[in-house]
Amino acid sequence: MLGLLALAAVAALAGVGPGRGGEATTAAFGYSAKFLCGTLTYIDPLSGQTVEMEMTTAINVHNPTAAYVTIDKKAVQALPETQEPPSPGSVVRKDITPDGAFEIDCADIKTLLQLMPPVPDFLKGFVVIESPAEIDVVGVYTAQRVLDDTTPGVGHSVEVDTIEARTLPPAVPPEDLLDTYPTKFVCGSLSGTSEDPLVPGLYLTAINVHNPNKFTVQLEKKVVLAGPEDYEPYPPTGFVPFTLGPDQAFEIDCADIVDLLTDAGIMPEVSFIKGFVVVAAPAELDVVGVYATTEEKTIGANGGVGVSLDIEPVTKQLVAAPTPICCQCGDGMPFCFDTTDPQQCIAQWCIPQTGAVCNSQTGYCVAPP
Repeated sequence: MLGLLALAAVAALAGVGPGRGGEATTAAFGYSAKFLCGTLTYIDPLSGQTVEMEMTTAINVHNPTAAYVTIDKKAVQALPETQEPPSPGSVVRKDITPDGAFEIDCADIKTLLQLMPPVPDFLKGFVVIESPAEIDVVGVYTAQRVLDDTTPGVGHSVEVDTIEARTLPPAVPPEDLLDTYPTKFVCGSLSGTSEDPLVPGLYLTAINVHNPNKFTVQLEKKVVLAGPEDYEPYPPTGFVPFTLGPDQAFEIDCADIVDLLTDAGIMPEVSFIKGFVVVAAPAELDVVGVYATTEEKTIGANGGVGVSLDIEPVTKQLVAAPTPICCQCGDGMPFCFDTTDPQQCIAQWCIPQTGAVCNSQTGYCVAPP
């Protein structure tokens, strides 16, 4: 009996056990589930085509343990990177009975976000769940093409993804290493010629990045184009810095990828591009690639539209942190910028350090002796 009481006491302290009653929970596991809710109106930056898709999300949560589990849940919007990342919605606590389950749908997500009117037609981001015990979290996503006001949605697609747990707090790599997330992208339209690498259709990519940490993360992103094997490889764009606060998220879509390539002077004159967006950070992030394809098909007398939806969490890779160098920028004034790429040494990126000098051994900008 004493042994059972001791186990119950340990479970209660950990947030697992009977009679939760809204007590504080010590989270050990985190889950970041992507959400897509509403009508997406997308304008392809390469072809100018416009499509509308209706998307829904249902996140199913199951407690596989034999005890009550108290979880915390909240929603975080992922806005375009040109907009200020919003703060997450309020945290809502929920008790899950032993072997119990529940669902978070788009209506629940809107409530979690606590949005003021007018609510956008399309919402995207992450539902973040923290739990003291491992639970089962599965995202169910649907998409269908909207043709016009009189034509019902067609080309239904369903995607089911198991959300992997991460330990809390998120791991921070050693100082000489970086977490990198190479994320595939496919953007633009293909008409179906013999040289096209994929089936004809319009391809959309949206890469969502979430900072699950309790601190601000200074991350970097770059684009690497993938051309045919017998072509001269494209040079990558330089890394572009971005600041993401605690529990904030942002999105990189096809228009952002085109802008990065155009700014770097390496955007080819084509209607379809593919490659990788590489995100690097000194701390763990949630990075998810969302891919949608719509293909026109002739089906019977009325025709039809095929729609495909895929959601892929990106696995991090640890790479050696670059050794910084010093730069001379602008009109000859001494500026220092921590980078390994001299091409990045341009006036608007350099950091002015009055009277600073470059340490030739470390490459860092330091105060004069």
